[in-house]
Amino acid sequence: MALILLGLNHKTTPLDLRERLSFSSGQLSAALSDLYNNYLLASEETPGKKLSSEPLCEALILSTCNRLEIYAVVQDHQKGGDTIEQFLMQQGSFRWGSLDKYLYRLAGHDVVEHLMRVASGLDSMILGEPQIIGQVSEAFNAAQQARTTGTVLSHLLAEVLHTGKRVYTETPISRHTTSTSHAAVQLIQTNLASARVLILGAGEVAIQAARALRMHHVESITCINRTQTRAVDLAEQIQGKALPWKALPQALVRADVLIATTSAPGILLNRQAIQAALTLREGGGMTIVDLAVPRNIEPAVAELPGVHLYNIDSLQATLDKNLALRQAAIPQVEAIIKEGVESFLSWLHSRQVIPVLTSFRSKISTLADAEIKLALNRMEGLNQQSQQAVVRAIHRIVNKILHEPTERLKARAASGDGLIYVRALQDLFALDASLASIERVDCPCANSIS
Repeated sequence: MALILLGLNHKTTPLDLRERLSFSSGQLSAALSDLYNNYLLASEETPGKKLSSEPLCEALILSTCNRLEIYAVVQDHQKGGDTIEQFLMQQGSFRWGSLDKYLYRLAGHDVVEHLMRVASGLDSMILGEPQIIGQVSEAFNAAQQARTTGTVLSHLLAEVLHTGKRVYTETPISRHTTSTSHAAVQLIQTNLASARVLILGAGEVAIQAARALRMHHVESITCINRTQTRAVDLAEQIQGKALPWKALPQALVRADVLIATTSAPGILLNRQAIQAALTLREGGGMTIVDLAVPRNIEPAVAELPGVHLYNIDSLQATLDKNLALRQAAIPQVEAIIKEGVESFLSWLHSRQVIPVLTSFRSKISTLADAEIKLALNRMEGLNQQSQQAVVRAIHRIVNKILHEPTERLKARAASGDGLIYVRALQDLFALDASLASIERVDCPCANSIS
């Protein structure tokens, strides 16, 4: 069994490639099904690669504006990683190997620590961004709905979410930070108080952007979304105005600032649409912040006179007055993460000895039962009550003898050095040598994805 991760993020991969590998929350379950049905349950050959037909045991996809990561429990580290990479090639229409320089591959302890750091905001574009823990939780919920989680990922995510909550409540890492939406508002180089702002979309990013605008005392906020009821709900929250989708061209004419946040699969506004709006207004340019991945605004819009276009990568350069305070909290956060990693690994290591302990107890119990049977056959005249007393006494002796070595072996495994004791037990008691030292995880989901 191997716990692995394949991923790419804002540190390793440019935006134009990331947006080709992006899933909305509603697409995660379908993507997980594709991961199983189309790739992991079939043996396929790719140029230079022979992939495994072994099923994937567990899987989870974390997809945000800044990252796409696939966490998996596989039977073979290398083959499982190659198969997941093939899935990514297919999803983004990439040639085999073209993502190698952008992808990072992690295994075992490194996977656990990485996810802990992600959920705690240490790996975010904006240090300490609290939105990420909610996104991790949503990814886990989607995997549960798709029935692609099992014992290992379920326990891992429980520990990760617990650790993340501790970080955000026990340290100031998020108290001195801004969300992506808040950072976007800081990008806008205009007099916000008198600006007319148009928000395209009504999801979480749009909500955060609208609240940030209100914090900056913006009075004129208009919300437009394909589902108008959601735009109305957002407008009511921030005392703004909602318009139907068909009113978008007219709303663009009046907007000084446009913030685009929809989950549309492609470009919503091209250069011609923005140019038409600018032509109809009475002078003045437009500031556009495109927070969507894939992008909502055509990059060529930046070439128009008077237009300032920013995308999600532009946030990297945003000045952050609270950076020193957030960085000062990092050692405290890392201490909590270390505790979380050790807790999960202790649990995982303790599971390594389960097959051997089961075999050990089974062998001793079988021997004891055989001897009990022989003894009872030789003791003629014992009534049923006396026979039962003999059986219970022998079983109590067996359990007492096995209790201490069982607990000691579990403790050794939890501390990370159980393998030598597992092998010694196998050798001393002639246990099945084919038993893995690491528990093989059953794959209940591998044959049930539809």
